[in-house]
Amino acid sequence: MIKKIFIIFFVVFFVISGYLLYLLFQFFHPVVFTSGEVEIYVSKGAAYKAVVRKLSKEAKGGDFTLLYLVGVYAGLGRKLKPGYYLFKSGITQREILRKFARHDTVKLKIDIIPGFTIWDIAKRFNVMVAEDEFLTLVRNRAFLDSLAISAPSIEGYLYPATYLFDKGTAIRDALREIVKTRRIRYPEGFFKDKLELIGMSENEVLTLASIIEREAVDAKERAIISSVYHNRLRVNMPLQADPTAIYGVKLYRYGVTATDLKNNTPYNTYIIKGLPPGPIASPSEASIEAALNPTKDTYLYFVAKGDGTHYFSETYSEHKRAIAQVKKK
Repeated sequence: MIKKIFIIFFVVFFVISGYLLYLLFQFFHPVVFTSGEVEIYVSKGAAYKAVVRKLSKEAKGGDFTLLYLVGVYAGLGRKLKPGYYLFKSGITQREILRKFARHDTVKLKIDIIPGFTIWDIAKRFNVMVAEDEFLTLVRNRAFLDSLAISAPSIEGYLYPATYLFDKGTAIRDALREIVKTRRIRYPEGFFKDKLELIGMSENEVLTLASIIEREAVDAKERAIISSVYHNRLRVNMPLQADPTAIYGVKLYRYGVTATDLKNNTPYNTYIIKGLPPGPIASPSEASIEAALNPTKDTYLYFVAKGDGTHYFSETYSEHKRAIAQVKKK
């Protein structure tokens, strides 16, 4: 009798040991998915067991018991972050567990480059939302009010940088995060102190900075160009900034013609006095700094030399001579 019990014990022991070894082998062995890779969406509050079951159904065989048990022990049943998770064939269950534990969800990369307009940015966001939907939202008055933006659109308030968003992030949340980044870099207190000195609002500074961004090619000229516009504003002279003439009419890369200067838009500083109602592009930090800190020059005019720099003049007669010199080249 004792011998029988002993034999049964060892059989059970070896069966259990064998199964545990099998589970360990499965845990460290590469998983092969039917389609080569699988993207799993984990909804908020999703049961970890259901997520593991989804994975096992996409795999070519294998036992995912240990993935489930270790995950439960690690607390993933309570801490599993919602989002999209991508797994490729060759990954092990151990590595899958690590991805879940690190909340390694699929990220969408969005690059906003200084000088970009909302039309340029809409193309970058098409991995998250259709371009027309993006352009409608960034001009939605209620949405802009929720961001404390007085301009006609979100133009100029989207801080140039590289952003990583979880796939599935709502476009409104992504845009709020980018505007928040701008405001963290230039907080209300910073603007308030500077604005009192130059007598401009946040929107006016970003608008002027966006014009400087589109006009300045040589970084050393930003603050000088800024002084020209500050001087013109001071004497109530039209800014006559070429980029404003085509904003919202055509893309900057097509250039500005003499006909464009007559475009009847609220942004065209050839037909309006003062600044446009909002920015015409996303200004860089350098352009914002230039808008806030113009040089003390008394220039009122400038014309491009054709090499990325400009001739600056204090009087119209000097400006005409500079234009004639450019035409000789």
